[in-house]
Amino acid sequence: MIARTVRRTLSTSADRSMSLLAALEDESARRRRWLIGGGALVGAYWAYDHVVRAYAFMLLGSSATEQLFMQRLEGTVELEMKLRNCSFIGHVCGRLTPVHEAPHTAGPMNHRAFSILANASVSNKTKARHAAAVENQLPPVTLMREVSVLAPLHLSALFSSEPEVRLFCRKSRDHGTEYFSEKPRDWGGGSLNDF
Repeated sequence: MIARTVRRTLSTSADRSMSLLAALEDESARRRRWLIGGGALVGAYWAYDHVVRAYAFMLLGSSATEQLFMQRLEGTVELEMKLRNCSFIGHVCGRLTPVHEAPHTAGPMNHRAFSILANASVSNKTKARHAAAVENQLPPVTLMREVSVLAPLHLSALFSSEPEVRLFCRKSRDHGTEYFSEKPRDWGGGSLNDF
């Protein structure tokens, strides 16, 4: 192997007077460059995969928080997200509350009206508006919605029959937020398999 490397290096070098030691050093430097480049590529792939997963979990957590607020901070929200390989569209599924009208306010918004604190001072007009919204609120149903995500690049998807990643989030006021990479055994939320 060394003889072949030396012959190749000596035959391809512009300077035919290169010594054996110089040829071996040149080949060693070439190997180092390949190893460093390969290591950098693997490191970049690993870092991008972790950024994609972190961003997806952040979107899933914010969707769960939004749904929990729509449920007036009652109960537990369980959401599932499906990420397809090389796709900038992710699908979130779970028991979601449909919104039947866009929010509207006349004039500037009062941040105290949106407080989750029990002792926040809220005007009677705001309390009446919130009570009317509760009466008109539709119950949660199993829905799926699309969200923009960073496109995952999973090389393993080229060789597997399952070219997607599924992430799960459970959130409640009492127990906080839990994230899962695999479906928990006690999962009660809707599933993307239903769609």
